[in-house]
Amino acid sequence: MCRMRRVRMAAWSVTPYLLDLSNSAPGAAKNANSCATYGGYFAGTAPINDRVMVDYRAEFCLQDQYADNPQRYSRRLLQL
Repeated sequence: MCRMRRVRMAAWSVTPYLLDLSNSAPGAAKNANSCATYGGYFAGTAPINDRVMVDYRAEFCLQDQYADNPQRYSRRLLQL
């Protein structure tokens, strides 16, 4: 017989960091340190049976140049 189990609600969070910095070294391009970073996670617990639970978590991060940053870059990260 199959029984339904109650699964705890998962937790999640998303956080942006938008840095428009003008603290470049003398002679360097203006705003060369400016960047936009977005990150977050999704996590929870799922029951396997009456005595065993499995925890899970996935994280992501995106980073790009921002404001007047003359550098062109983009990074992505996904962790499971």
